[in-house]
Amino acid sequence: MWDEKKSSSANVELAESSIRPGIEDGRRETREMFEGLSREERDALAAEAWRVGLRAVSAQLAEPDEEVKRPVRLSTLPPSAW
Repeated sequence: MWDEKKSSSANVELAESSIRPGIEDGRRETREMFEGLSREERDALAAEAWRVGLRAVSAQLAEPDEEVKRPVRLSTLPPSAW
């Protein structure tokens, strides 16, 4: 059962030449995005979300933090940006 108050969580396993991410997201709006899609469509949507998200986080990490004039670290990003 999905709990819309539940936040998302993720884990990543490092393999020799790739990574294996796992995501659990209890938010209703997230589930609704995937409902009604075929397995192939769900997989494609998840892969695209992963690529877009990684590009966004990479861009954010590359921008200097104006307050301390140093690169932004992932730990300084709000969880909603992960």
